[in-house]
Amino acid sequence: MKRKQYKINIIREGIEDKFYKYIILLLFSFFLLFSKDEQGRVHQAITLNLELQRFTVILLILMIIVFTFRAFDDIWFDIIALLLIIRVVFSLTSIINYNGTLIEFVEAGFFQLIFLTMVYIMTININDNDIEKNIIWIFKIISLILVMQISYVFIDAILMGVQLSSIKSMINIPMGRSNFVAMMVAFLLIFGSINYDRSFKNFILLFLLFISLLISSSDGAILSIVFIVVIYINNNSPMRLMFRVLSFTLLAYLLVVILIPLEIVPNIQLTPNTFLERVRRIFSGNISDASSGRIALFIEFVDGISKHPIFGNGFYKPFINIQGTSHNFILQEAYNSGIVTATIYLLTLSISMIKMKKYSISDNFIKSSYYATLYIVIHSLIEPGLLGYRIGFYFWVLIGVCMLKIRRIKRIENVNSYHNS
Repeated sequence: MKRKQYKINIIREGIEDKFYKYIILLLFSFFLLFSKDEQGRVHQAITLNLELQRFTVILLILMIIVFTFRAFDDIWFDIIALLLIIRVVFSLTSIINYNGTLIEFVEAGFFQLIFLTMVYIMTININDNDIEKNIIWIFKIISLILVMQISYVFIDAILMGVQLSSIKSMINIPMGRSNFVAMMVAFLLIFGSINYDRSFKNFILLFLLFISLLISSSDGAILSIVFIVVIYINNNSPMRLMFRVLSFTLLAYLLVVILIPLEIVPNIQLTPNTFLERVRRIFSGNISDASSGRIALFIEFVDGISKHPIFGNGFYKPFINIQGTSHNFILQEAYNSGIVTATIYLLTLSISMIKMKKYSISDNFIKSSYYATLYIVIHSLIEPGLLGYRIGFYFWVLIGVCMLKIRRIKRIENVNSYHNS
């Protein structure tokens, strides 16, 4: 006779779990979505008098305090957490070659590294049975807010008589400029396309995200989504919701942004995007111009890495004209902290992706998280998104929740295996 299958439920939800849910997830997201820009470049109508940097420092201190008290009770580290900690330690050695002050070193990038590591460790130690529902609920709220903010900028630009092809340069909201915004929107779009049910309200939300992605006019986001669609189709032979909606997005992008020179009203013209021009330059062999200067930038960073390959040069040392940003997270990590640290980080990401892919077959949340985070990794090869607060925060939260689920699944499998033996 078949034995009964046993399941493990997490019962205790302590103060630290509420702290994670309401302070780390909700309140920090609120700051990310509405904090003002220090240079005052963000549209003031969609911001509040919030300072993200100060709140992040306070939040890290609180996380360390909560973590310290939790350590006396029960704390869990997986291989990913240990590798992230090792990365922090190795990154500290880059101060050897840093020309600035210790405060500048911390503010430029080392603080972000510690913060995101602590976010991951806190996530994998949460005792919350509803963490998946909370993440989905938060992602939907973030999606709505981003759609409203992007729509505000779009309408404001139209009323000012700006050409649609130039609106991209005007998108600067608390989440970042157009390319960062597009990365976050595409991240939410991919996650929702796989995870959300096929209700009408979810369809409308995804459709609005599509439109927001088109408004951002990010070629990198579109191309990265193409890669994800190809990978998804290769791993999932049935043509499911994600393939249909993303195919619709790409078709709309081709028809509306690239191919149709349509005059809407005087002084407002939808002109061909730079996308086709990039393609033409690639096929003509002019790859450097097609990359918007990124190839030359990559070469500069490779030269910088060769000067201090072991310990790195320090965080965002401004030896080039784009504020020390390489537009490639691998080169940026190697330049900042050295090749060894970059290798550790790549190993961390590889282990995360392999684990998530393994369990994505049987768990839809892990599946949607896998493709969403994989998209961030791919897009971060041409944009500096993965290493920062805004993208990196949700990236490591998703991976942390997936690792937490995988841990619980393994425990259930072990209990069921024991009782079936």
